[in-house]
Amino acid sequence: MTDEATELRGRQQALQAEANEVLAQLDLHRVLGDIGMSVLVGSAALGLMTWGDIDVTVVCKSLDEAAVLEAAAQPRLTDDAQLAILRIKTLWSRRPEYGSSVRSWDIYTAVVDDNVRDAGEFDRWLSRWQP
Repeated sequence: MTDEATELRGRQQALQAEANEVLAQLDLHRVLGDIGMSVLVGSAALGLMTWGDIDVTVVCKSLDEAAVLEAAAQPRLTDDAQLAILRIKTLWSRRPEYGSSVRSWDIYTAVVDDNVRDAGEFDRWLSRWQP
């Protein structure tokens, strides 16, 4: 494994551990359990954290739980795709437009659906989708 890959994965693991600690301290799943079933989503759920951000959704009884769970089931990312996402998110998380006009979902889509593997390819991918 390259030094960059080791650094990216190490940072992701440290952020993941911190997110798990925050979730445990807040006892969030128990607290939200009165409303419905809480589900960790986003980069914390996928092991793709580049900054401190925890996304949780709550599946309520009025929703079709089976449909939600089916939609959430995703194939496991390859190591190559995971590293590409971590690289691109790390670079983009420092930019002011990240989180507003460009989101993590854009990066996931570019890497998983269109095989984007680096920041230059992502910039070109974005130029096709944004004015």
